[in-house]
Amino acid sequence: MLGTIQRLSIFVFGPAGTDTSGIQNRLGVLFFLLLYLSLMALSSLPIWRDERLLFVRESVAGMYCTSAYFTAVVMFDLLPLRVGAWCGGECGLSVSLQ
Repeated sequence: MLGTIQRLSIFVFGPAGTDTSGIQNRLGVLFFLLLYLSLMALSSLPIWRDERLLFVRESVAGMYCTSAYFTAVVMFDLLPLRVGAWCGGECGLSVSLQ
């Protein structure tokens, strides 16, 4: 998704020029992208809150320790779903538009 937004912004704002209006156009798109990505990240906050409550209940019950939970989250959630998805789009593993 980020790669698509990057390509679209280069296509639209690439020939904007280096005068004042071109710089303002580029700053406007950077502000929009920063706002958009920040608001998209906020949508996952309720999931983290619910997952934290579940973790506290299960760890108090003695199901697993904190290090086991952290290792599982990093190996099966953070790396493949967050870093892998970002790297896949940025490293050219997406569908070509040619």
